[in-house]
Amino acid sequence: PRPTPPHRRGRILSHMVSRLPEEERGPTAEALGAVAAADPADRAPLRTRMLAQLANTLPDGSAKLSALVGALRFAEAAGTTELLRPAWEGRAQEFVEGLGGTPQEQRELFVALSGQFARPCRGSYECLLLALRAGGEGARGSEELTARAVVEFLKADGLYSCDLGHGGALDGLRAAGAKHADLLALLEIFTAGSFADFTAFRAAKKGRLEALGLQADAAEDKMRVMALAGLAAGSEGARLAYSQVEAALQVGEAEVEGWIVKAIGEGVLEGRMDQMQQVLHVQRATKRAFGAQDWEEVSARLEGFRKNLASISTQMAHA
Repeated sequence: PRPTPPHRRGRILSHMVSRLPEEERGPTAEALGAVAAADPADRAPLRTRMLAQLANTLPDGSAKLSALVGALRFAEAAGTTELLRPAWEGRAQEFVEGLGGTPQEQRELFVALSGQFARPCRGSYECLLLALRAGGEGARGSEELTARAVVEFLKADGLYSCDLGHGGALDGLRAAGAKHADLLALLEIFTAGSFADFTAFRAAKKGRLEALGLQADAAEDKMRVMALAGLAAGSEGARLAYSQVEAALQVGEAEVEGWIVKAIGEGVLEGRMDQMQQVLHVQRATKRAFGAQDWEEVSARLEGFRKNLASISTQMAHA
């Protein structure tokens, strides 16, 4: 007999699972997922689509979440994440919460989603934050998940503001004592310290950045941008001398404008450079750490906007 074409095999597997009694679908989906993920290098795109199609045949709930986690983990191992990411990117919370399941199952799915990006970035970091919130900060595994989120923040491209300090997410790391002490110290340096603090850490803890999974050069560049953000935040509405930037970032005079341009390009600060006066007129700077007070300020502003819109709507209705 002629072999079944690949695209039909995917439909046949999905149909088989959908015809099973509901109590058998979960175990069957897990078994098929394990088989499909046995060798990521073998026909990876086809098998990725098959696993996704299989998951979509299952009803919302535990079985579907389990099948999706299997599909996502296979895609991460096989390098085919671009095939699945468009289905949920930009709406991860809505996507996961719409599938039902327990908080722990949703947490596992958020973690799997975080691995669907080519490199650490805002998207992968936000998925880990959603995972922490889904299971609760005190849930089983929260300590290691928080540590992973901290590392993801430190590694993430284009991410210069951290809100892990809000709530009790870091309490588990602090309670662990020496186990996570270096990681917490490094996070404190990035969010509140100076570039000099960073270089002192590297000198005292040789090889520690690499042990935590960071690339030293990339971490150094990120720290310079964040140090510049901290410096500019204290000078909003005022002038920041190039000499201050030179000293704070420990760079040569000729490099100062390059770092300012980089920070502006990354959206970390807004300002106007005056080459004649050798100053930066700072208009706005990103806060490196976003805490409870900052969220309260945002909430108050949003409430003000809501009231203004309601007032405008009422006036228009009576016009």
